[in-house]
Amino acid sequence: MTTAPRADKTTMLSGEFAHWAILDAALRPEAVPVPGADWPEVNQFALSFDGYAYRGDQLGGWANQAVKRFQRSGTLSRALALPDLRALLFFVQRRFHHFGTSPDDGDRAYIDALLMAIRARVP
Repeated sequence: MTTAPRADKTTMLSGEFAHWAILDAALRPEAVPVPGADWPEVNQFALSFDGYAYRGDQLGGWANQAVKRFQRSGTLSRALALPDLRALLFFVQRRFHHFGTSPDDGDRAYIDALLMAIRARVP
């Protein structure tokens, strides 16, 4: 079963990561780590948005396509909205959590692009 993207208050505040949640409407630029920030800071911010609640079982495939696009072009899709970007950052966090490692320089280029794009879209 696939799930349409949902970033409403009920969805974001009821899942496994609800205690870290920062809703898009409450997000402020100073809460978003700057590019190059230490991984623990990025890690914590990434968990403030539940990508599983947002994308459901589509998250992995969709996020992997975004990574591949970035690796090919060095850019993120301009069509990505704030919740999309936050879901992608969440997925990166979960990936490295499961690997038990921290991102390397190549991964950091993608992470920094996500952080810059998130900062640019914060109201």
